[in-house]
Amino acid sequence: MDPVKQFQQEKADFISKMRQDEELKKKSLDWMLHADKYKYIYNFTWLGIPIIKFPQDIQALQEVIWKVKPDLIIETGIAHGGSIIFSASMMHLLGNNGKVLAVDIDIRDHNRTLIESSPFYKYITMIQGSSTDQYIINQIKHFAKDYKNIMVCLDSNHTHEHVLRELELYAPLVSNESYIILPDTLIEFLSRRIL
Repeated sequence: MDPVKQFQQEKADFISKMRQDEELKKKSLDWMLHADKYKYIYNFTWLGIPIIKFPQDIQALQEVIWKVKPDLIIETGIAHGGSIIFSASMMHLLGNNGKVLAVDIDIRDHNRTLIESSPFYKYITMIQGSSTDQYIINQIKHFAKDYKNIMVCLDSNHTHEHVLRELELYAPLVSNESYIILPDTLIEFLSRRIL
């Protein structure tokens, strides 16, 4: 067998086995919940800018972006800006003149300054406002109309109602063969722990 195909097959087999391993799922969840007590996901940066994500999620997102090769990534939620800098750096690597369109209800001045100082800022457009406001949605639709391969990442307000509304509004923008990414689903388990 071709060694590359053999490696891919072994990887697929182990992923399948891990998916079925209930003990591993429990240990992984227990570890993430325990690490959350120390705000673990706040400890990382992307090219010097805070990125509030598990490293595993960053790696997985890189794989999805590299596979899909979007020419537009729409992100709701900016926070410190590490995630949009990550997406912009991926656009640079793809070399397809892609853009990142990011929306946040409150883009703080110190975060905006840090984002604008990045060498990858030229790939980014930011809009301040609610990701579910129809005026903002209209701006996003207008911006997106000339792009062919659109991916969306919903990472703003994580309440059930808000996420559902974002899914309803943004799903139609996602291209065939692309994805709508919904990070931070761990919050479901965090809220159970708090209750």
